[in-house]
Amino acid sequence: MLRKQIVLVVDLGGVVIDKYATNMNGQRYARSDPELPEVTHAIPALRMLADLGITIYILSSGGPDAARRRIKWLRDRNFLERTGILLSRIKFCGARQDKRWWCKALHATNVVDD
Repeated sequence: MLRKQIVLVVDLGGVVIDKYATNMNGQRYARSDPELPEVTHAIPALRMLADLGITIYILSSGGPDAARRRIKWLRDRNFLERTGILLSRIKFCGARQDKRWWCKALHATNVVDD
C-alpha cells in the first residue's frame, strides 16, 4: 500500500520562537528582540520528525526586515543543523493571510500555527 508523503508546515513565531516568553524582569520580549528564546522542545521535536522522513517547511509572515531578523535568529541558534531542515524550506510570506496560499502551494498535509 502506498502512503501519502507527509508535508508539515510549521509557523516560526509562537511555535519555534517563543514570542510569548518573558525576561528575568517579567516583561515580554519585544518581537524584534534577538534574545527571544526558542519554544521548549520545539527544535528536538522537529529533528525527530525530519529523521522520520517527514518533509518540513517553516513558514513565517512578515516583511523583509522581519525575514532578515528571523533568518539571523535561526542561524544564531544553528537551527538548520539542529533540525535537519533545509534552508530552501524556510519560507516567508508578506502577510498572514498569504499562509493559506503557501500551504496549498507546498502541498501541506499538516500545519502547526499558533
